[in-house]
Amino acid sequence: VDLLLALGRRVRDKYGSFVDLLLALGRRVRDKYGSFVDLLLALLILVGSPAFAAYLAVSFLNQRVRTLRARITRRGRCAVPKSSDGTAADSEATDTETDDAGSSAPYHDGWLTERTAAQIRGMGTWEFSKLFEWTIYLGMGFVGTAFVQAYINVILSWIIQITKSAPFELMSVYVVITGVVMFLCPAVPGGPIYIFAGLMLVPSFENSQYGGSRILGVAVSCIISLITKMIACACQQKIIGQSLSHFVRIRQMVCINTDLMRGTKMILSSPRLTMAKVSILCGGPDWPTSVMCGIMGLDLLPVLLGTLPVILIIVPAVLSGFFVYVQGEEDDEEQRRKYGVFGLLSFLAGAVVYVKFLTRAAAVIEIAVRDRQKEIEALPMDEDVREADEAEAEMRRACRRAGRWSGLPGWVRG
Repeated sequence: VDLLLALGRRVRDKYGSFVDLLLALGRRVRDKYGSFVDLLLALLILVGSPAFAAYLAVSFLNQRVRTLRARITRRGRCAVPKSSDGTAADSEATDTETDDAGSSAPYHDGWLTERTAAQIRGMGTWEFSKLFEWTIYLGMGFVGTAFVQAYINVILSWIIQITKSAPFELMSVYVVITGVVMFLCPAVPGGPIYIFAGLMLVPSFENSQYGGSRILGVAVSCIISLITKMIACACQQKIIGQSLSHFVRIRQMVCINTDLMRGTKMILSSPRLTMAKVSILCGGPDWPTSVMCGIMGLDLLPVLLGTLPVILIIVPAVLSGFFVYVQGEEDDEEQRRKYGVFGLLSFLAGAVVYVKFLTRAAAVIEIAVRDRQKEIEALPMDEDVREADEAEAEMRRACRRAGRWSGLPGWVRG
């Protein structure tokens, strides 16, 4: 019992504060970013539910051991013989718990420890009906993304088989069309497309009438990949994003009136080519970033100009695809291993550059929201979205009263 109790205390001391930190972080995000809190909490439920269930199980075990120990202590106290004045010899014993440091705390009667019970009471204000709805949507999105990405290699392998004998000019057209179509799919990142270009275009250029220079072939592949990216960005921004911007519900879903989105728009609307602007355009996810630029109504040409530094991500990815091709052409095992290492290093270099852009983008948006609040407040609000937000807030208050998780019938909660 002492061993289990010590284990429970250790887990509580080690991870209880971490749960408190997560709850405090959630409150901070809610106060700062408002409408994004439901999405973030749903993501926390989706990702952290197994760990939280284990945490509740340990808390339950810890509390059961404490309860058992308290009952044993009471029975032992009852069995102590009384002194001549009629009081128990151990009269100073009380219903207290002693922790590892030697301090005592009043006994807490419940199914979970006092700290865990307080944390659950703190979560009582969450709208679980809405959060579970978002969790289902996120789960469906993750499954769909995993399904699409699992079949990317299959689709690209099939394209390689049917186009391997095509001339370089036709191969370039195939790569551009395939890349643009895949960029228009929200679940497909740019990395596999650039690797595909290096894998397809370099050998085709090497065997073409333009000469056998592999270095020139890599350079041409990078240029064609950049052109593919620019075409895809233009289609995403003007065709998809601008079309979606006419719907109030879409603008409301992306929280166009929040400080986060208005700060991002302020950075991207700058006429100058700043590092902050480049970081957002190159470090943000391909499809959401370009589509969001269209929803915000940004001009196409400055956005494309700010996207040009993405060549720093394209070059390592194309080299990675090129080294995969060279590795397959080599018969010497030593050379195959060498080119395999080169391909891995190229891929890692591209990943490092992308992460650098991404972290810088998050930092500049955070700084803008924190330090340029007056400029953000001076930006005009979307009045249609504001009215829709007010109507939805009123509806949510009514639904909250009628759809509290504790008030729902058992068959609904099941």
